Amino acid sequence: MTALIHTFRSTPSIFGLLGSTTGWIGIDVGSCAIKLAQVERRGESWRIKSRWVIEHTVDEPISSTALANGELGKQIDVLKSSRRMFRGRRACATLPSSCVEYRALDLPTGPWRETRAILEQEISADTSAEQGAFEYDAWQAVPGDSMTKIMAVSAARETALRVASDLFSAGFDCSAIDAVPCAIARAVVMCDPAAADETVVAIDLGFSSALLTVVHQSRPAFCRTLRGCGLQALMQPLVDKLGITHQECRQLLNRFGIPSETAGAPAARSTYQVMSHCLKHMGEELRRTLSFARHQLRLSPKRIWLFGGGGTICNTAEFISEETEIPAAPWRLQAGDAAGRSSEPLFGVASGLSQLAWEAGKCT
Repeated sequence: MTALIHTFRSTPSIFGLLGSTTGWIGIDVGSCAIKLAQVERRGESWRIKSRWVIEHTVDEPISSTALANGELGKQIDVLKSSRRMFRGRRACATLPSSCVEYRALDLPTGPWRETRAILEQEISADTSAEQGAFEYDAWQAVPGDSMTKIMAVSAARETALRVASDLFSAGFDCSAIDAVPCAIARAVVMCDPAAADETVVAIDLGFSSALLTVVHQSRPAFCRTLRGCGLQALMQPLVDKLGITHQECRQLLNRFGIPSETAGAPAARSTYQVMSHCLKHMGEELRRTLSFARHQLRLSPKRIWLFGGGGTICNTAEFISEETEIPAAPWRLQAGDAAGRSSEPLFGVASGLSQLAWEAGKCT
């Protein structure tokens, strides 16, 4: 247990091979499933060496309280079995976005020790947890002369401890609990090396939530949860209208994609009418958030990368490109549309966690 570090790691995308070509085991603990991935580096290119998905045993999206009470422990046997697919034991995990608080603060520019003291006071005053009952970390998002934009993440300590402990019991040496925006920033540069010097956007479109992260020069500069834009909200009108399950709806969308308002087929137009309210809401949330990034942060994204289950649905990238007027594409380490590659966006966060094995520095 002494190898476990129960803190968030906030690190930029600085690649430095340390003799090994295989990364850690990345464990993306989502609200509905656990995604595991291990990446391999070959020269300047990357590929996912191993991957696996484990569905949670509960019907509802998993909560921070459920994880703290050992919900992940119910999957220990399955996790033990899956570990044989990966090389080594060292791992890095992340918590569901619903279990993490994200904050963007403008603080006076000064020594980092003073900045962290202010942050801890802010988080303590703004959380329902008892003093010291949370884990947090922060990094400089956008530098300034007198004021600096700071990004901070925090989560209940008992949740982070229990997740790390349960993974240890399953045979994983969990070296860190990372923040999703940091994992995404690393993953973006893995598939888009030019993003190391540019501004891009990553959208993790999961079942219960959608997290938008602005990545500026390899560093998460801003992140925001897009309200009511998770796959569950997107699919619910179709589920209600057709009397199907979420799984059946997901298969339907994977096959036919997100419908367009101008789609020619009558069935596609009918589907669009059912989903139109949610789709228009997502477009508004995207435009509003990107407008904030341009005017308040003075960051103009060049591209959008899609992560999570939403990135595997046909036409999602085209829909987002049309709504934002920014080129969008599913996150992938390999080109092409083969079945294995089309599922890669689901493992983007886990791949970014795996890449932490090569990290040489911290955002702070």
